[in-house]
Amino acid sequence: APGALPELLAAGVFDTLVTCMPHGAWRTLAQDKPELASEPAFVVDLSGDFRDGSGTADGPAYAYGLPEAFRDALAGATRIANPGCYPTAATLALLPALEQGWLAGPVTISALSGVSGAGRAPSLRTSFAELDGGAGFYKVGEVHQHVPEMARNFGRLAHTDVPVAFAPQMAPMSRGILLTAIAPLARPLSPTGASEAYAERFENEAFVRVLPPGTWPETRLVKASNRCDVAVTTVHGGHTLLATAAIDNLVKGAAGQAIQN
Repeated sequence: APGALPELLAAGVFDTLVTCMPHGAWRTLAQDKPELASEPAFVVDLSGDFRDGSGTADGPAYAYGLPEAFRDALAGATRIANPGCYPTAATLALLPALEQGWLAGPVTISALSGVSGAGRAPSLRTSFAELDGGAGFYKVGEVHQHVPEMARNFGRLAHTDVPVAFAPQMAPMSRGILLTAIAPLARPLSPTGASEAYAERFENEAFVRVLPPGTWPETRLVKASNRCDVAVTTVHGGHTLLATAAIDNLVKGAAGQAIQN
């Protein structure tokens, strides 16, 4: 039971706590049990409570746990906020472009998600009887709760504000995210140049695979794995970046990434 955690921690029963509670629950518990926030146990929180880098009044700030992008910030951290599933896929899809300053304007992101991305609570919207045979948009524009998280990541990597528009879609599958990110480029870039830059950037990342030109991510190929498959090209005469990614939202988008952190 959550109320027994301080006693178990003090007794040395555990030294690492992975919290998998609904959004808001861990923040409340950490405030009610300040010893959990101040003790030196290692905490990874899968909710969105501390993804903005904040912490409780009695505890340290949380490092943002996307290792491929912010590994240096994780070194020595005792509190890590696991990223959201959509921001994980979006940030990895754009990581080299953001780091190298390729982008010249806002990013538009479209993504298909399996119904597990909506949580476990049963609802008509996530019922397979309702969803089977079709797909639909929801929270389109700038209203989805993951848009600020994406914008923070993009700005942190690009060292400038990067506006985000987002069109998430629910698809009739249990798990997986298939994402497309489109953005204008500051200077023309060939498809080969983009693909080679991505391959070089992710060469030593165990959980990111850059697919060869002409091959595109599929959710079934990353199912139950902690891998993100990425593929990239440029269009409109090299003036627009088109980057794609696929992850399992339950693994690289949640529990697997928590273990990686």
